[in-house]
Amino acid sequence: MSSLKKIGLLLCTLGLLSACGDEPPPPKVVPKTVQAPPPPNVMETIKARGKLLVGVKRVQTMLNTLNARQEIVGLEADLAKLFTDSFLSNKNKVDLKLVLPQAMSNMLLGRTVDFLIASLTRQELDELKGMQVIPLPSNMREVSEESDAALNYVILVRPEDQALIEQLNKFVSRIRDSGEYAKLYDLWVIKPKAREAATISNERAEQPTTQEPVQEGVVLPRPERSNN
Repeated sequence: MSSLKKIGLLLCTLGLLSACGDEPPPPKVVPKTVQAPPPPNVMETIKARGKLLVGVKRVQTMLNTLNARQEIVGLEADLAKLFTDSFLSNKNKVDLKLVLPQAMSNMLLGRTVDFLIASLTRQELDELKGMQVIPLPSNMREVSEESDAALNYVILVRPEDQALIEQLNKFVSRIRDSGEYAKLYDLWVIKPKAREAATISNERAEQPTTQEPVQEGVVLPRPERSNN
C-alpha cells in the first residue's frame, strides 16, 4: 500500500472516530410561564365571612374615637355601618380596625381589611399610590386646598377589587344625593365644633375682669382738655 493511501486511510479513520465522539447538542429547555393566581373574589369572600372588615385612621377626633366601652365611634364608624347595612342588610356585621397611616398599605395588600376610610394629607396619599381612591364629598376638607396640610377624606380600595369599588361608588353617590352624608357630617363635625366654640366663648365671658381699685374719698384727676 502506497504511503499516500496509508495517510488517506489514517485520516478517514481519525475523522470517523472524531465524528463518533461528538455528542449531539442538548435540547433547548423552554421555561414555563407561571401565571399568578387570580385575586380572590372579594364580594364572595365577604359574603362567606358574613361581615365586613373596615379600617379607619387611628386619630382621636370626631371622625373616629373610642368611647367608654372602647368601641370605635364617629363619622367613619357610622359610614362603615351604613355601607354594611346596604351590602349585608345588617349594620352591625362590620369589624372596625384602627390603622396607623404607615400601616395602611400593608393592611390593604395583606387583605387584613376590605377597604379603608380615612382623612389623609397629600403626602399620605402619595405614599399610597397604586390604591384606588374614592373621594368623599368635598365638604370634608378640614383645611384649605392650597395648604400642604389639607385633609382629603377618602375611601381606599385595592384596584383589583372592581366589584367592591363599584358598590362603594354607588354608596357614596347615594348618601350624597339623599342627604344621609350631610346629616352624619352635621352630627359628628358641625355640632361638636359649634359646642366647642360656645364653650370657649362662655369660659371667656365668665372670666372676671381685672380693674384697678378706686380708693374712697380720693378724687381722680380729670384728663386735661386740649386747646386745639
